[in-house]
Amino acid sequence: MALHEVSSNNSGGIETKFPKGPKEKAYAMQFVLYNTMLRNMVLLSLFLFILMEE
Repeated sequence: MALHEVSSNNSGGIETKFPKGPKEKAYAMQFVLYNTMLRNMVLLSLFLFILMEE
């Protein structure tokens, strides 16, 4: 549910959801990095799976 909340609230970026403090900002950056890393891992594994099938 929280993931859906973030994705629907992504119009103004993630910094609108978090306070402007340095700690919260670092957490938001970490969250974005983790999300992109996870997405890249999924795409990479999918790509490798397609290559292996050939």
